[in-house]
Amino acid sequence: SGVRVKTVTELLRLPQHQLTELMKFSLDKNLTAEQQWQTNDMIQALPTLQMDFCSIYVDGEDDMVNFDPVMCEVHMKLKRRKQGKQIQAQVLGDEKLKMAMNKLASEVVATQKCPPDLMEQLEELISVPKMKGKAVMAETPMLPFRKPEKWYFLVGDPKSNLLYVHACLELGEAEECGFRETLTEFFSGMCIGIHGIRNGKDAPLPQELADALNGLRKQCGHQLIKLGFVAPPAGSYEVIVFVMSDSYLGRDLYTKRKIIVDSKVRGEKKGSAAEQACASCCAADKIEADV
Repeated sequence: SGVRVKTVTELLRLPQHQLTELMKFSLDKNLTAEQQWQTNDMIQALPTLQMDFCSIYVDGEDDMVNFDPVMCEVHMKLKRRKQGKQIQAQVLGDEKLKMAMNKLASEVVATQKCPPDLMEQLEELISVPKMKGKAVMAETPMLPFRKPEKWYFLVGDPKSNLLYVHACLELGEAEECGFRETLTEFFSGMCIGIHGIRNGKDAPLPQELADALNGLRKQCGHQLIKLGFVAPPAGSYEVIVFVMSDSYLGRDLYTKRKIIVDSKVRGEKKGSAAEQACASCCAADKIEADV
């Protein structure tokens, strides 16, 4: 096979014909047809995390001092390769749906504006699965049982080997938002295609139209994750926010944020004995993961 990949991310970016070619070359030749389909289904279901926003702050304050109650806020989306395939199959398999989508895209290209209710119109045409609060089962054919996907959120300082806060969460709402964003990307592709047909394949996309499509994408929403911990002693810290899968290898995500903790006291000294004990407890936790 002439197809070469080094990471799972590169694998998921392959067009379907190259992915099929790679699977035929690399999979065990003794696998049955059913096992080959299971492998393909697993690849199509592999999640891709997207962290649109991450901030570490003290609510209502511009700075951070020792023993402050600190919040780590992240906005998450989760996408899968199969989301785009599901949308494409729905559109190409229904001529009336295809015509309705083309009509919407033609109107957006003609006016270079997205109607305020365009997202609602798209969701009426393409059903967006309601995933908030629902468990998503991991696509893991080698396990002897089915299990829900879980994601570990870890906030810590690897240099000090300290873990400030952790949580194990499900990302059903993030997947719903990711499906919605995939839908807007599919619709944007239709708009770009229609623009190319009308103005030539190499015609640049007008900035007004690009801004309109980008504004549509921002309406997709996100899953809000908030984790609280007690500010460490005064100093400068490079805090890392990890998101790690309990079901898949190579699908983790992390980002770094620098925080500065001031040595001053905020008004009267904050922090009861219980709060200080909590801070000591947080400082005692160790990051065991290899960073």
